[in-house]
Amino acid sequence: MSKLLLLFFFTIALTFAHSQSVKGIIYESETSAKRILISNKTQNIKTYSDNEGFFAITANVKDTLIFGSLFHENKSIVLQLEHFEETMIIELNKVINKLNEVLISNEPVVKEFEAKAYTTKVNNQIKEDIKRRPYLYAPPSSGNLDFIAIAKLIGKLFKRKKPKHETSYLVEKINYDDLKSLFESDSFFNPNLLHNELQIPKDYKYLFYEYCETKELDKILLKKENNFLLLDAFMTANQEFLQILEEHKKD
Repeated sequence: MSKLLLLFFFTIALTFAHSQSVKGIIYESETSAKRILISNKTQNIKTYSDNEGFFAITANVKDTLIFGSLFHENKSIVLQLEHFEETMIIELNKVINKLNEVLISNEPVVKEFEAKAYTTKVNNQIKEDIKRRPYLYAPPSSGNLDFIAIAKLIGKLFKRKKPKHETSYLVEKINYDDLKSLFESDSFFNPNLLHNELQIPKDYKYLFYEYCETKELDKILLKKENNFLLLDAFMTANQEFLQILEEHKKD
């Protein structure tokens, strides 16, 4: 029994003799380094420094301690006897991010002009405009009216129109395309009525459509049951339009 007790105390004493604690402080530049990982690689033991940079870890002589973090370069130290006799001072270096060199040019990137694509785009725009306003691309046969001046005058009438804020609902208005389609396809409002009854010269029918659009006629007038009301509106518009033609005769 006594031999067993002696063996037990000898084993404990031997264990304490080899299991010691090493202490120290970790800093970076001129300030302490907190939450630094301290790893005893030999014994597979880990701990962290506190907010003041202090640490303590179980170790033996010849154990290898590794200090580091995501923001610091790792430092490795093999413990010697003197490390247990004093407070260790560990200095760590911060990790410096080395970015690849990026060349920045102040010169703007100039997109190459695509002449063919630009020409095609412009030609398509002109074709669409010719369909809508052919009178601007073919001079009238009469030759005794200032055609351009009349077109500009009608353009100004469009600019004068302002939205009526007092209207509580949106009213659809008759536009140029509605009128063009009407006189080309309707059995009553046909070219004969336009030129003979309303007395609109053939070369100026498109200008008349433009002028009527400035009158902002309600689209409901296009219904068959409102033919008489629409005709009355055309009769009023044609008198004004013919007056404009009279005023813009060339000398």
